[in-house]
Amino acid sequence: TTALGISSYTYFLGRSHPSNLHHIAPPVIVLATLWISLIARHSPAGHRIVRAAAFALVGLVAAAIVVEQPDVTRDTFLASPLRQSVQVNPRLTARAHAVFNQRPGDQRAVESERLLDRFAPGQSRVAVVAPADWSTEALIRAHRGNLLPIAVPIQDSLLPARTLSLVDKRLSRLRSGSVVLTTKTYLDQPPRYQSEVGFGVPDRLEMVVLTKIRQLFRYRVAATTPDGLVLLILEAK
Repeated sequence: TTALGISSYTYFLGRSHPSNLHHIAPPVIVLATLWISLIARHSPAGHRIVRAAAFALVGLVAAAIVVEQPDVTRDTFLASPLRQSVQVNPRLTARAHAVFNQRPGDQRAVESERLLDRFAPGQSRVAVVAPADWSTEALIRAHRGNLLPIAVPIQDSLLPARTLSLVDKRLSRLRSGSVVLTTKTYLDQPPRYQSEVGFGVPDRLEMVVLTKIRQLFRYRVAATTPDGLVLLILEAK
């Protein structure tokens, strides 16, 4: 647990944002509980004030994490499986079903799942060039991974040369007949190039990647959706 706590803290060092305290909190809570229990067990009876102060400190830290980001905490709780399972249906079986079959956060994720199941059956990885706010959910629902190493574009844009170098290596795996899931908004944009990628510029990295794909292949539009999704099938130039 100690090793996990130390390694988890390195994540916070790289992404020092208050909301990320939630991600590294579990090992800290376990360690704090362990040490407090040891102190309580082996401390003399006269040291009750010390034990009480230790418990109060842990409670203060936990409360600080929640209070620091009240909006994030509330939104996270409202979308949590625990709350949904309690409110969906009073029957225990229905609650359990709700935990494992949560409602989609974005309808485009459901449409993406259908497109990938239809046009990329049996493929564990597909090229997805779409906004990160729903593309991750789409891949999870479709039980697939993104062939392109794009995680959080706004963060990948901090090191555009490195990110696009990794992308170029993965683009070599694309072949005629490969599918690419993207959006009409991206397709309608003029070509974008590496020099235009910068931190804080929404969607620019994805459009640069799509430009690279269009330079390497022709494509035909296999399917579209009312919400603006486009599934492409690549063809050799």
